[in-house]
Amino acid sequence: MEPKPGLKTSELWLTIIVIAIASIVAGLVTAFPNETAVKIASIVVGGIVTALTAAGYIISRTMVKDTVEKEKPKIPVEEPLPDPPSEDASRGT
Repeated sequence: MEPKPGLKTSELWLTIIVIAIASIVAGLVTAFPNETAVKIASIVVGGIVTALTAAGYIISRTMVKDTVEKEKPKIPVEEPLPDPPSEDASRGT
């Protein structure tokens, strides 16, 4: 079973949604004037949420692909057949 391409997975779309929400919230909080601590905190928290979400997506996709690789059947590699003897060797000369 092959894994779905990244664009067709729910992990990607949830990641995009979480990153968008974190960015919007960070942007809305920074709209308040005179609240420097709130602005800094919202930017830091938004960055952390975004980074953790992206890392979670990367780890999730890596685990899926590793599982698929482990489940692939191993095809035994056969040794190549020896070359047939040449005609000169069979004549004894």
